[in-house]
Amino acid sequence: NGRRPLVRNVKLVLNSGVANIASEPEGAEVVLNGISRGHTPVVVSEIPNGRMSLILKKNGYKTISQEIAINAGDRPNLHYTLEPLPGRINLTSVPSGARFYIDGEPRGAGPLSIGEVKPGTYTIKAEMDGCDSVSREIVVDNGATVNEEFRLLSNLAKLEVRTKPSGILVEVDGRKYGRTKGTGDASRWSESLIIPDLKAGEHTVRLSSRGFAEVVTHPVLKVS
Repeated sequence: NGRRPLVRNVKLVLNSGVANIASEPEGAEVVLNGISRGHTPVVVSEIPNGRMSLILKKNGYKTISQEIAINAGDRPNLHYTLEPLPGRINLTSVPSGARFYIDGEPRGAGPLSIGEVKPGTYTIKAEMDGCDSVSREIVVDNGATVNEEFRLLSNLAKLEVRTKPSGILVEVDGRKYGRTKGTGDASRWSESLIIPDLKAGEHTVRLSSRGFAEVVTHPVLKVS
């Protein structure tokens, strides 16, 4: 106006939105309307006005998919918590058929497949009659499948009994296992009486027959 400057204050309005997007845990990929816009935490600018699809995805976690609405000039702070994917545990044993326990809870005989397992550390125990039990810790990661094989070692032994004369009744730990058999020569040792599947360790063996003094012995058996 003449030589006097005229001042006009003009407020500029953005024609798009800006979003601060974060997640727990960090590192999730952000996809807006099918276009990757980085990994959390991330500031996404030039977001078109209106509704759009938002996807957050990260390995080992469930994908978040939703619609969001952002108006021109908006600057929302969006925070998401990602849910871990469950894992799976596959259990086998040698020999097969072992009974499995997870953190002390019986889960059945193998081979066994257990799904929907929360990520974490678990104690697995395998046991079978006639074998030493085996325990170990395993770690199940998000969405992972853990395959574990347990090799169980036998803890059984066998006892071989021969007598002279034959016909002697053999008892082990109070249980009768029969009499030794002769070979046809009374002056020779009897045939072997094999008693299998005895636990390793000390046992009480009692030998008896009418007309003979009873014999009691305590052999210590080892796994064969």
